[in-house]
Amino acid sequence: MGNSRRALFYSIFMIMASTNSVASFAQIEEKPRNADDDIIIVTGPEEFQKQVSRFIERKIPIPRGGRYQGQYARFHSPICPVVHGLSDSNEKLVIQRMHNVLRSASLKSGKDGCDSNLHLVVVENGANLVSALRHRNHKLFGELQLYERDRIEQGRGPVFSWQQIQTVPVSGGQTTRTNENLSSGTAGTANFSGTLITLPVQKDMQNSFLFLEKSAIVGLTTVQIADYAILRSLIEVKQDKGRDENTPSILSLFDKDLRADERPNAASLWDIALLNALYSSPANVNSFRQKSLMIHRIQQNIADSKTAFGEAAE
Repeated sequence: MGNSRRALFYSIFMIMASTNSVASFAQIEEKPRNADDDIIIVTGPEEFQKQVSRFIERKIPIPRGGRYQGQYARFHSPICPVVHGLSDSNEKLVIQRMHNVLRSASLKSGKDGCDSNLHLVVVENGANLVSALRHRNHKLFGELQLYERDRIEQGRGPVFSWQQIQTVPVSGGQTTRTNENLSSGTAGTANFSGTLITLPVQKDMQNSFLFLEKSAIVGLTTVQIADYAILRSLIEVKQDKGRDENTPSILSLFDKDLRADERPNAASLWDIALLNALYSSPANVNSFRQKSLMIHRIQQNIADSKTAFGEAAE
């Protein structure tokens, strides 16, 4: 692990220790996945396309800057998860499961000893930890505006999550970083290339932070925790209002309206298809174009699920 990453995680750990926010090692179990979670109801092609579009809209908010200037953010480096707050054995199980899901979605995992950039921490009180981090290491919040940081800190829990995102030049391009550029969600001047309008910048996730309160994970499995952490950490997730029976998602895991027996057991094929589509879309186009390409990709992934993904999250 590089010195900067070591310092980053050490900073988080020390703040947790000083604020008594870290949870005692939690014991959880793994149980088999429920195959019913992946039931896919497909109607006609046009209706299916609308269904896919609604699924994206329910999971990912319109980025800052709007559809035509904003961009969906994602990691451009291999994903390297680290877990803290569980027993040693469960931490290993969660990390192993994360790598399995990444592989199912055709995403790159970091090799052994890689610099951690996905931080999953089980805590006693998420709001207290977020507050402490804001005062002691505000750079962890990247380009998030103050009101966005307030919303995270003032959240009711049990989930506290954000990504450290930077606007960076596309490889080989140049751009000027100003406060105006960052507040609008993009920078520089768009380039026209064939039928694509490309941008000289992209939204780069550099770190992702997910704090789960200990009281909320009682009774959950390592599969549920790992799958939720992957989806919540690799996507700028929109606050979902309930679940859609036709497009099941692990992101509904902590919905307060769900009974314990209604909670998803694992990432669904829709989740895997969404991850694959987002991370396969061009990074240097606006979110309108990204979404259009993602819709096509998800349609292909779902249609080919038996061959392309099989039991994807197993």
